[in-house]
Amino acid sequence: MMKQTTVPKFGENAFDLLRIFAAIQVFIGHVNNNMGLPLGIFAPLIYTFPGMLILFSLGGYLVTASLERTSSKKEFIQKRIFRIFPEYWLSVIVNLVVIISISHIVCSGMEFFKWFLLQMLAVDHTPDFLSFYGTGQFNAALYAIFIELQFYVLTMLFYHKLKKIKKSGWIITILLFIFLHLLITCYRNYMGEDLMVRLLRRTFIPYFSYYLIGMFVYTYRQEFLPKLMKAAVPLTVLLIIYRYLTSIFHIEISSMYSDPLTGLLLPLITLGLAYRLGKIRFKRDYSYSIYLYHMVIIGAFVQLNIKLNLQSIILLIILVLVLSVVSKHVVDFIDALWKRRKNCRL
Repeated sequence: MMKQTTVPKFGENAFDLLRIFAAIQVFIGHVNNNMGLPLGIFAPLIYTFPGMLILFSLGGYLVTASLERTSSKKEFIQKRIFRIFPEYWLSVIVNLVVIISISHIVCSGMEFFKWFLLQMLAVDHTPDFLSFYGTGQFNAALYAIFIELQFYVLTMLFYHKLKKIKKSGWIITILLFIFLHLLITCYRNYMGEDLMVRLLRRTFIPYFSYYLIGMFVYTYRQEFLPKLMKAAVPLTVLLIIYRYLTSIFHIEISSMYSDPLTGLLLPLITLGLAYRLGKIRFKRDYSYSIYLYHMVIIGAFVQLNIKLNLQSIILLIILVLVLSVVSKHVVDFIDALWKRRKNCRL
């Protein structure tokens, strides 16, 4: 007699915990890249779990689920807009206020207007008049917002067609985008960061395999989730060993974002752990807020030439958390107020 596997209920997961973990990993990585955080022997462990890869794979699973539960494309678009833009717009304004407060901006009114319009449309761009500031970018983390929006559009347009193909078709499609990622990486390593590479990095193409794996697991969750729950811990140990071995023997697998093995295993580990850990839910999800605001503070610290020590690290963490919590509560309050007024009109 075959042993039956139990498929977990959709809501019994630790997605909130994993999103916070991913946001913190991105935070630590950017502090290290821009301010030289001494990670020591923990560096391979921290970079074993790239936060954006986790967020993209979770997005593939959850956004697909949202589309399936939404009655119309219009409602789906509204949900995505209200999920992304209000707090994103607020973070752009807050960052601009911080920059003006601690530096001097010289630009024409039209130049500023064009840049600000692009920012409001989530097209990340650092103009010349801001290139001197901080890390040299307005907010380096915002590039992923535009990529996420592309994922939403692709999900809305093509998921209903994708879910009709066989599992082999899904696997071929995922492998195709992994190959394209490697192809772009090889081109970049040979030609440098030219215009074509910069444009491609702003598209979904190099990152779509992570998102597709999330979509694939959601589509076949009845079959794969129980298996992933069992395999999550062994695969995590395997991935950590692999990363430490490549670090010890100085084996650099060049890639724009993650090497092929990490890019394949980590989305599967993420979704398996999300259900293996059980139901861990938070009243409010601050992961997006931390993601939006950590570079605001890092940029200010770099501009003010604040060196890293125990006190400055604690201050950095406190400022990011305060901004994130306040921002989330402000956006939630405005959202609740708007819904209340809308209901009154009805």
